[in-house]
Amino acid sequence: MIERLECFAMSATLVLGIGLAAPALATEAPSTPPCVSETESESLDALRPTLLILANDYDRKAAAYASEAERFRAWASAEELFTSGPSGKRSSARAFQSHATELDHAAAESRRLAAQYRRLVYSHARSQGC
Repeated sequence: MIERLECFAMSATLVLGIGLAAPALATEAPSTPPCVSETESESLDALRPTLLILANDYDRKAAAYASEAERFRAWASAEELFTSGPSGKRSSARAFQSHATELDHAAAESRRLAAQYRRLVYSHARSQGC
């Protein structure tokens, strides 16, 4: 629960930052040079370890979400086995299964973000051959 609250707070902060930065970025003239300059290349090379750390962290979070989802599925299965009344099967097992599905979505999102950071790192390496 605390991890979900932490994730929500980080997401809200990110959305707020993007919302405040968007008008300023919209006024700038878009300039996309065909090749990366020498100083930009050095800056991107300096960011490469950070991007890889972020990607690895998202992979660890995805693995944690996936294992927690499996735990909730096991609880749902046990709940269905050991519940005597049909109403118990409906409410608690469904709640466990629903939470497992949410965790699966969080794991998929974490994997997507990890892949995105890795693409940034390796796309920069491919762009060096301008």
